[in-house]
Amino acid sequence: SLRKRLSITGRYSSIAIRGAIDLVQPHFLTPSTRGALNWSYDQETEETYLRNVGRFAPRLEQQFSRALTGFVLYRFEYDKLNKIDSATVDALGAIRRKGFLSGPSVGMVWNTTDNPLNPKKGEIVTFGFDYAGWGGDFNFYKMTAEGKKYIDIGWQTILASRLKLGLADSIGADENLPLFERFYSGGEKSVRGYVRRHLGPRSSIGDPLGGLSLVEGSLELRRPIWKELSGAVFVDFGQVSKRAFDLPFADVQFSRGFGVNYTTPIGPLSLYVGFPVHPPHGDRSWQINFSIGTFF
Repeated sequence: SLRKRLSITGRYSSIAIRGAIDLVQPHFLTPSTRGALNWSYDQETEETYLRNVGRFAPRLEQQFSRALTGFVLYRFEYDKLNKIDSATVDALGAIRRKGFLSGPSVGMVWNTTDNPLNPKKGEIVTFGFDYAGWGGDFNFYKMTAEGKKYIDIGWQTILASRLKLGLADSIGADENLPLFERFYSGGEKSVRGYVRRHLGPRSSIGDPLGGLSLVEGSLELRRPIWKELSGAVFVDFGQVSKRAFDLPFADVQFSRGFGVNYTTPIGPLSLYVGFPVHPPHGDRSWQINFSIGTFF
């Protein structure tokens, strides 16, 4: 659409409650630039913490070509954390429980896939950089890069693969990197077969601690079964390190499994069953993940 749009949305789940107002202006400054303003309030319930955040975030998106898009946004938000167990504090040291976060984020997306909802060929490469410290209470940087590749290998079978890397660190005191900006792994849209965030460092009572370096990846074979129904088998892997610039390739953990997808006009409905090779202590040896839209 070429018109200005104002939307008010709400979302509720067992993990997140969200209310947002978005104003979008296509053709802002140039025909290939889009401007947006976001006001939102979120509550996130995780094992490690309960987070409440109010946010204002202006954003510019630039379409450089059919395949290449870039964006820059500015985050100004107030975060408050509750329900942090003493075991988490013992493991990580001082934790800043509330404060203002202020700083820019920039990103680039290269996308040559043939279908945004169910790609069968092409690739997607994304890069993001976040910085906080311009007048706020937190001071850190965070970088993520992810590549996805889709190859038709014949017999209506698609080989899909992905690799994600992440690096982050505080600037100054360790508490300048907040708990909610640490890397976590495991669960839906991560390493299937693991409980959400249960892959990686955990406290003495089992709460996820996150880390400063992340490695994740997947290999998946997809093939139609009947009409709109298709099946898949996969291998996922990942790991999180508590140290900065310490990509933990040597310590990655694996899971494998299978799933089915049903194609709808709004995207596939997906049901996957995953089995970690070495389940964390106290967790089941299998997990079911259900989602709307493709995992990758």
